[in-house]
Amino acid sequence: FATAISCLAASPTIRHGRFGAGGTAIKLVRESRALIEKNSFADNEVGVEIQMKSNPVVRGNIFTGHLNSALAASNNSTGLIEGNTFRGNKQAIGIVRPYKDRIVGNRFIANEVGVYCNQTQNTPEIAGNLFENNDVAMINFAFSYPTVENNRFLGNDQAVRNDQYGSPRVTHNLFRDNGTALYNYRKANPKVIKNVFRSNDLIMFCDYSSYPQVDDNNFLDNGRAVELGIYQSADWEKRSGSKKIILDKARNLGSKNPLLPQAPTEFNDFVDVSGNWWGKKTERLEAAGAEANLDIFYDRRDKATVTYEGFGPDSYTLDWVKYAPWLDEPVADAGPKGGK
Repeated sequence: FATAISCLAASPTIRHGRFGAGGTAIKLVRESRALIEKNSFADNEVGVEIQMKSNPVVRGNIFTGHLNSALAASNNSTGLIEGNTFRGNKQAIGIVRPYKDRIVGNRFIANEVGVYCNQTQNTPEIAGNLFENNDVAMINFAFSYPTVENNRFLGNDQAVRNDQYGSPRVTHNLFRDNGTALYNYRKANPKVIKNVFRSNDLIMFCDYSSYPQVDDNNFLDNGRAVELGIYQSADWEKRSGSKKIILDKARNLGSKNPLLPQAPTEFNDFVDVSGNWWGKKTERLEAAGAEANLDIFYDRRDKATVTYEGFGPDSYTLDWVKYAPWLDEPVADAGPKGGK
């Protein structure tokens, strides 16, 4: 089938159905308010497509093997997405533009991408979900800064990837056994507060002028803590600058994004991860002091200067990682609420 069920300004209940090996299983347009509950969606191009201010409830369904997106939402739509299982999809949920609703209590297992937010601004609320063994559990792109709270990120290659001003509020989550827990690129400035990071290969990567706020987290038994990429240089921003380049590129592409002028123009020359608890590594920090070149950080102490193709022979100073002062005891209420 090209489209199995298409709803135009309708409010059906769709329950206990099986939708397989087709194009779009269910398409909702023009303020449709369907209840989509306890269905099975397998191997379609798209499972559920939500458009044009539609507002469904999508609850308790199973989505597997979708070739494009298991669930896709756009055009100022809303709708509770709760208690579903997304397994083995190319993309589980893709959202374009603001989505003023909640994605809660779902399971995202072994997808290429779990949740992709594109230009969603301060939406949606993503809470109480399990993200396990995905290539990338979550992507926040182009001025997407959703609330990411009370989730568990387990065994993903990348847990949360923030790109091009993608700056979510990440609080009270558990990150365990991931390759990279937080990947921040192109002026991604998430707020990372009261999480638990345990046994990740890398806690956080920052590149291209990304300066997250990182406070009151517990870092336990991880590999490398913070790694800076070669474009993480406030010195380059000050002397050459990227805002004009980005605005010119957007203008040439015909972008009308009203948020582009809000792009940051002032940058520190350090990524600040002070004010956190480091578990067993606290003894190493205390022995080394505030200015040491520790192997858990990669910054200008390891590579002092960089040069960039297209910007002449000048060299630029890489940023550094500020890790002092650190906390003397663990943050009691860090991690998911309820102790999950």
